[in-house]
Amino acid sequence: MILLVVVALSPLVCIVLTVQLSRRVDAAERQARLLQEALNRLREGQPGAPPVSAGPTSEMPVEAATPVAATPTAATARAVPSTIAAPKGLPRDDSAPPSTPASNRLDLESFVGSRVLLVAGVITVLFSLGFFLKIAIDRGWVGPEARIAIGVSLGIAALVVGDRLCQRLGTFAHGVMGAGLGALYLSIWFATARFGLIERPTAFGITALVTALGVLLALRRDAPLLAWLGFAGGYLAPGLLGQGEDALPSLTGWLLLLHTGLLAVLWRRPIPSLDLLPLLASVIYFAAWMDHWWQPAHAAAASVCLGALFVVTLLVSLGPALLAKRRVRADSLAFAGFSGLAVVGFGHQLLYQSHRMTLGVAIAVLGVVYAGAAFLHGRRRNEQGADSSTLWAFALASFATALPVLIDGRGLAPAWAFGGLAAVVAGCRLPLPVFIVGGVGLIVLALGRTLLMDLPLHDGPFLALFNGPLIAALAPAIASLLAGRELVRRGAEWVRFPGAALVTLGVWSVTGLLAAEAHLAVHFGDFTDVLATRALALSAQTATLAACAIAIAWRPGRRDERMQHLAFGPLAAALAQTVQLCARTGGEGFTAFAHIGFATELLAVLAAFAVGLATKDQRRSIAMLIGVAGLLIIVTNEIWLWGRWTNVEQGGREQALFAAQMVMSAFWAIYAGTLVVLGFLRHQAGLRWVGLALFALTAGKVFLFDTARLDLAYRVGSFLTLGLLLVAVSYLYNRNTKSAGTTT
Repeated sequence: MILLVVVALSPLVCIVLTVQLSRRVDAAERQARLLQEALNRLREGQPGAPPVSAGPTSEMPVEAATPVAATPTAATARAVPSTIAAPKGLPRDDSAPPSTPASNRLDLESFVGSRVLLVAGVITVLFSLGFFLKIAIDRGWVGPEARIAIGVSLGIAALVVGDRLCQRLGTFAHGVMGAGLGALYLSIWFATARFGLIERPTAFGITALVTALGVLLALRRDAPLLAWLGFAGGYLAPGLLGQGEDALPSLTGWLLLLHTGLLAVLWRRPIPSLDLLPLLASVIYFAAWMDHWWQPAHAAAASVCLGALFVVTLLVSLGPALLAKRRVRADSLAFAGFSGLAVVGFGHQLLYQSHRMTLGVAIAVLGVVYAGAAFLHGRRRNEQGADSSTLWAFALASFATALPVLIDGRGLAPAWAFGGLAAVVAGCRLPLPVFIVGGVGLIVLALGRTLLMDLPLHDGPFLALFNGPLIAALAPAIASLLAGRELVRRGAEWVRFPGAALVTLGVWSVTGLLAAEAHLAVHFGDFTDVLATRALALSAQTATLAACAIAIAWRPGRRDERMQHLAFGPLAAALAQTVQLCARTGGEGFTAFAHIGFATELLAVLAAFAVGLATKDQRRSIAMLIGVAGLLIIVTNEIWLWGRWTNVEQGGREQALFAAQMVMSAFWAIYAGTLVVLGFLRHQAGLRWVGLALFALTAGKVFLFDTARLDLAYRVGSFLTLGLLLVAVSYLYNRNTKSAGTTT
């Protein structure tokens, strides 16, 4: 037995002796250098004296130094170890530069030599001890009690030796102490799980003591490695010492104890990424419990344990920075976010089916926790930095996640929308950019859900405008309109364009929903004519699009020229619908210019003129040209439909169509002359050119098509009328040119 103990302890004894001898040799060499420098300075003050060369410490003539009436320098006296006295009578040399400490930065070679080799050596020693113990156990040399005693002895010895070496060999000593902690944890596991020498409650108590010992040594010696190893051993204990039974309350209590201790450590000294351990332990152990022991009857107890675990985990990530009034590290923010995701994920599995409201409230409370942390952090630091903004973003995400759980169906989109509106208003008033971004995201999400999932609004007869589905669908659009208006009025420069886009999106959504409402009202109405029903629904859509274009151009868009570009979108859609209306209008009993289709077409054309009056420069010219062309097209179409569908009494259908062609030519000529006159009055060359082009088209139509079927008398009248109009236009041009020359 004694031989086995000696063999087991021999590697550790060799390490200790080597370290002690190294310390003594280094101290002697340092003393020799200091004495050599002092004697060299002394000899330099005596002319002709040769400098002293470096030699072995044993040959250094310390006592033979010539005394002089001077005191030794303070730097030399401090540098000489207290065990060996400094030579007396050395002269003071204040000009000697102080010794500079070595750089703390490690290059690759130093890192490999001091850190990598240390870890590899510790692991190798542990493996050698493990193999030795395996041989001893297999051959029956050592009983269970002796094996555990050897492990505990080695662990305690490593802790003591490492603690003694900390001031001299910091990182190396920390590694030795870490090996000691590992030996103690392994001894506890073998004594409990393999040999049954210790009861499991006692083993957990001893594990807690070892963890506390490691943490105290880490704080005392400023050794983050020991803190990592100490807490890692504590968190591994339930997995190594457990009996594979359903003991969620006990497991939760053990984890909470470790979480609390880790929180205290991080409050005393921030250790990078140490708060990852409670997050990993909570997720892994709870997921394992869910996989093996979850049953619906355990929902209440499991929910309490889940909440307690992850609330403390959040405190571990955020609490130390809040208490110390320092910034929250990026990794701690990430761990806090993942803690929230874990709560949502596990809570969905536990409560969604049977306790949905409870789950929604829990997620909302999580958002309150995030918001409270962000508020306290910003208040204590008197600033809203990136860390506070990130916490506010976590809070908004939690609230947005809670709403679908609490509210189902059509009520979800309004909840998202008005939550986003509140966030936008708060972001503009505080100001908090993350609130603005999150609020806009919620509003867009609500609009997307409404347009993609809540349409069509009705599947049967309904009361138009005053019904729940329409109100629920209009809520996101109204919230978008109000939020965009708030951003345009009170927001910074960078949010004004998104604000204008929100206004536009809100208006488009409102008009689109109203158009859909009108379409469904007609569709489910008491109409027998299918074609008339379709035309009426198309008229409603066209009217709403035209109203949207006018609203964008004349209300919020007038304050921001970028907004005016967006008015051309609904205008183009309205004109496209107008083309469809022109193709679908007509039928028996048709009355030209006195039906809802023409009124809708005329509204779309007026919308083009309205957009042109509200805009400037090239956009005004484009909108006006669209309006002029649109008016020409819809009136021409009405004249042709009059000839196509009017009641025929004499002459037949061919005669009615020919009469419509003649009226069309007359209208073109009058319209062209009107454009030329307006062009002169408003000094718009574009209108004059359009009028001249229309005159040319009219003349070609009259000469090549209309006169072919006219009698001679009607030809004379047609040519005379057209000629007089052309002469009148030429007179206007000549008069305008003469007036311009006289003025010049």
